Amino acid sequence: MAYTKKTLFAPYLSAVAAIVLIATALAAPARANTEGLATERQAIQQGRAAIEAEYTRATADCRQRFAVTDCTQKADRARREGLADLRRQEQLLEQRRRREAGAQAQSRIDAKREAQQEKLEQRAAPAP
Repeated sequence: MAYTKKTLFAPYLSAVAAIVLIATALAAPARANTEGLATERQAIQQGRAAIEAEYTRATADCRQRFAVTDCTQKADRARREGLADLRRQEQLLEQRRRREAGAQAQSRIDAKREAQQEKLEQRAAPAP
């Protein structure tokens, strides 16, 4: 079977297309609730599974070819780039979760401080 540039690079183009679709889905505006965070984490996991499946398929294709090393290097590169993008998305998601948790903790502290201040003011007020 004669290999052309089109048949050699078809698996990589499909991998890149999958990566672009996943990145686009993950770049949607983030939700502030924990359910939204869980949904985004699940999307990242699905993206990671899709990249791994594509990598497995691409390396299997590479083993069928004469020039295995170059082919597997391209598959490795596509996998690394896709996983790096997912890691960046995951880090942003984790950063957002920590920021939200910090804001919630601060609001609890503020509410507690206000309650304590009200108690002090009630005690300091003269009795009628």
